[in-house]
Amino acid sequence: MPLGQAGWKAASNGVLNASVLDGCWIEACIEGVTGWSIGDDGIGTPELQDARSLYDKLEHVILPLYATDRARWI
Repeated sequence: MPLGQAGWKAASNGVLNASVLDGCWIEACIEGVTGWSIGDDGIGTPELQDARSLYDKLEHVILPLYATDRARWI
């Protein structure tokens, strides 16, 4: 993988990833462990699917994890 890819930069700096499954994220995504995948609910345009999926994942998975399970978040 080229070093310039954003996913590699984020991972090397300890950033959690919530992204569409493309590029290196297809191989690196272990849902809830290395980050979260978003998108492709099949309703509307791809951009609308990604946005709806991101907000849903933030509201129901990512932010509750941060607020209630600090050890797992870290």
